[in-house]
Amino acid sequence: MMMKTRDENKFSTSVHRKDTFSGVFTNYTAFMPEVYKKGLISTLLYRAYMINSSLIGMHKEVEKLKDIFRKNEYPASFIDNCILKFFNKMNERKVPVHTVPKMEVSLILPFMGTTSVSVRNNLVKSFRKIMPFCNIKVIFKTSNRLSSYFKYKDSFPKSLISGVVYKYTCAKCKLSYIGYTARYWEKRLEEHTHISSRTGKPLSGMQIFAPMQHTRKAEGRCGKVSRDDFEFIGGGGGRYLLQVKESLMIQKWNPELNGNITSVPLYLF
Repeated sequence: MMMKTRDENKFSTSVHRKDTFSGVFTNYTAFMPEVYKKGLISTLLYRAYMINSSLIGMHKEVEKLKDIFRKNEYPASFIDNCILKFFNKMNERKVPVHTVPKMEVSLILPFMGTTSVSVRNNLVKSFRKIMPFCNIKVIFKTSNRLSSYFKYKDSFPKSLISGVVYKYTCAKCKLSYIGYTARYWEKRLEEHTHISSRTGKPLSGMQIFAPMQHTRKAEGRCGKVSRDDFEFIGGGGGRYLLQVKESLMIQKWNPELNGNITSVPLYLF
C-alpha cells in the first residue's frame, strides 16, 4: 500500500503496511523451485522501488524487507545476492531490440524437486532448436496445497440440496424406484413419506408416489416408506438434464417400481 506525505511544497511516497500485517511469506524451507523464492524477493523490491520517492525511504524499505525475510528463514547471503542482482538489473542500460513477438506456449508440470528443473531446462533447449518461433513457459504445481488441508467453507446441509436423481429400495422385498427432483431434498422426502420434517407428524392431502403405492399394496408386509430407503445416485444441471439422467438410470437398472416409464425418450436405446 502507498502512503503519501506532504513536506513543505512537495509530496513524498513510501510503502505503508497495516497494523494487521503478519510478515508471513513463503518460507525458505518450502518445497518449491528456488526461482520462485528469488521472484518473491524481486517482486517486493520492485514494489518498493516504484513506490518510494526518495533514496532514504528506499533504504529503509530494503532493511525492513531483509528483516522480514530473515524471520522467514531466508539466509542472509541469499537475500543480499537477490538485492544485488535486482539493483544491477535496474541500473543497467537497456538496449531496445525490435523482433517479431514469439508465440507463448505454457506447460504445467508437477513439481518433483531437481528432476522437474532438469526436465524444464531440457524442454526449453529443445524448443529453441526445433521451434525457435515459440517461447515455452513451464509452470510447476504441487498437490500439497494449503487448500487441501483446510476447509474454508461450511458443509452444505444435505436437506438443502436440490437437483438430484435418487433411488428408493424397499427394505423388505428389495424392489426399487428411481426418481428425480429439482426442489430441496428435504421437501422430496416429505412427499414420499408423508411425514413433516419439522414436526414429525403425518401430512395429509399429498400425492402418492410409486414407493408408497408399493407399500400399501403389500398390505403391511413391507412396512412403511422410510428416509433410510433413499440414496443419491446423480444430480446437477437443469430440469431437462435431470430428466435425461433419470431416464438413463432407469434404462441401466430397470427398477421394478418404475414400470419402464422414463421422463424423456432416449432415442439411442
